[in-house]
Amino acid sequence: MFLVSESIAWGMEHVPFNAALLKTIRFAFPDDSVCFYAEESHLTQVQEQTGEELAASVVWRKLALPSRHSSFYTRLFSDFKTVKFLLNELNENREKNVLVITGNASILWALKYYVG
Repeated sequence: MFLVSESIAWGMEHVPFNAALLKTIRFAFPDDSVCFYAEESHLTQVQEQTGEELAASVVWRKLALPSRHSSFYTRLFSDFKTVKFLLNELNENREKNVLVITGNASILWALKYYVG
């Protein structure tokens, strides 16, 4: 199982990157499940860019994000909750698991805290 999370972008921002990332994962691991978490308008844009066949093979989940240009300290609490949620998702699905998460400093602090 692949859990992919876009924890920063809204709308069209980073869409080509995330669409290409999902295509790469899907083609390299055609039998593994893929779940993509992102802000709602970003999900829609990524789905459109991946095409119907690939979009149908991915589980799409909405993720509540702080404002795109929030300060580090404003994002920190939200990012800790997001990282904890994603790590719990991995723990609940004990098959082969990979977490791919885009991030910034507050995401990295949360990952360091929970994984350390």
